[in-house]
Amino acid sequence: MTTRWVRSRADTSAFCRRTVYWRNVQIERLFVIRGHIILKTRCSVSHRAVLRVHPASVSLSASHGVFGVELPEWSLPFTLQPVHAPINSDERRIGILLTAVTFVFFAIGMDSGSHYDSDDALYAEMARSMWVSGDWVDNRWSGTVLFEKPPLLIWSMALSGGIGGWSEAALRLPLTCFAALAIWSLFGIYGRLGLSSLASVAGCLLLLTSFYFVMMSRRLMTDLPLVACSLYSLQMTLSGHWKHAGVGAGLAILAKGVAAGPLIFSIMLVAFLANGLDWRTALRGVGTAAAVAILVAAPWHLLATLRHGTAFWAAYIGHHVGDRATRPVVPGISLRDLLVLVLQDAVLVFGACVALIRSAWVRNRTGKITRAVWVGGLWSVFAFLPMVISSTRLPHYAFPLIIGLALMAPAAVPSDWWRRRYASWCIGSLVVVIFAASPGRMALWIDADLAPDQKALGELMARHAKEGDVTATFNTTTAALTFYSGGKRVEMFAADPRFLAIQQSILMNQMVGQVHPIGDGPITHPEGKHRYVVTRQTDLEDVVSRFQRGNTARAVSVVEASSLVLVNDAGLGRLVLP
Repeated sequence: MTTRWVRSRADTSAFCRRTVYWRNVQIERLFVIRGHIILKTRCSVSHRAVLRVHPASVSLSASHGVFGVELPEWSLPFTLQPVHAPINSDERRIGILLTAVTFVFFAIGMDSGSHYDSDDALYAEMARSMWVSGDWVDNRWSGTVLFEKPPLLIWSMALSGGIGGWSEAALRLPLTCFAALAIWSLFGIYGRLGLSSLASVAGCLLLLTSFYFVMMSRRLMTDLPLVACSLYSLQMTLSGHWKHAGVGAGLAILAKGVAAGPLIFSIMLVAFLANGLDWRTALRGVGTAAAVAILVAAPWHLLATLRHGTAFWAAYIGHHVGDRATRPVVPGISLRDLLVLVLQDAVLVFGACVALIRSAWVRNRTGKITRAVWVGGLWSVFAFLPMVISSTRLPHYAFPLIIGLALMAPAAVPSDWWRRRYASWCIGSLVVVIFAASPGRMALWIDADLAPDQKALGELMARHAKEGDVTATFNTTTAALTFYSGGKRVEMFAADPRFLAIQQSILMNQMVGQVHPIGDGPITHPEGKHRYVVTRQTDLEDVVSRFQRGNTARAVSVVEASSLVLVNDAGLGRLVLP
């Protein structure tokens, strides 16, 4: 192997007639202008990396007819890494295998249990309404169009549910696919950040066994699609595939609307900082990604605007973003309680903290910040900001923060440790211990039975309730009952003033008009029809007395579940559900 020094433009032009690589990136041109080394790589979007160094500090070497160039680190406090580094075939196979393992892992137990009596069942019923009506623009609940969420999750569930018969497995299939996409993208991100294959696998496995990740893969919520599409956009940004990055960003917007903004902004910062691009080239790439994102996300927003005008934006932005940021629209939890929930993934929290400490130590010694730490740190900061500024805090708001911790966690261990033989055994043992130490993870994975009473009573109502029969709840929400009763409209009686105030403050209930104060009045009997009322066990005596008020001879049947009861005024008999 020989070495020669670059001292002039003539020297560089001499060897640039041959194939030259800079850190495995094919160089199209390399030349020197006023003491600056300028590289132009052969990429889909060619860029220049400008280093303010003396030409004599650059060395060239030739081996087996292929030239290599060694360049000093850039002056910024993180490692300069070019885009489009070729992916090793072994790494590609590992990534594919890891994605397949993720899909199979979450396919286990996918058809068990029930959907939570909240947004989960609400979105499931919206998906069924979309499939039945054939209207793929509007999200409908009880015949009313709701504007709060974009339709990516609803589209995917409508397609899989319509084909799969609305079973638990059919509705959870899209979430399983999004989980596999998230793990595949995360593995690719680790590789672009310079982590070894074993470190990348370790980070993916730690996220795969995260309590939050397991929970969001079982719940029919928009958070996992948001995170999966955002991770895909980040991976493509680090790879320099700007059009693909734009597709991921556009899908993230279609997953959760404005909530995708902070994550997309963090990805834009990575685009300007991660690859050492000059600002013009980075701006051109980000502009390409933004244009593609608009092409992906704009059509649905435009159609919704043409159909519903300002009412759409008043709910989509004004209520769902503005009102939630400024006042507690729905009952939430404190920031302290939200951070306590994050500690359920203590291994990721501990790993991210160690990575930050170790990166600070490395920074003091070398002047560089570990790439995985500052990229994951940017993501974490912008994932944490909405939790801080929002007046409405719900438990799933912390999920994007868990992803940021997972991005940083593998950097807690020195790179040379991953090369040791026992490293893989340590990681495997850690994953097993994490699962074994948390029965909650196992329960969510094997049998995510989140609304067993509503499912049992709703299916009973679906079998027995006739057309025109009146169904209602008493101080109890209705989403899961509506879904499991086959889409029957379930009214909501509210005698509890606090429960009534909460439900009447929710925009969806206002638009649908299904919440009714009942005060001390009786539950009336519709002529020729049956009345079915689902209530808590603690309210059973009150509900039965309301049924019989003014007609003590009326026959009242009670169907019991573990915490809820179904009271009706004819026909079913007294049944006890297992």
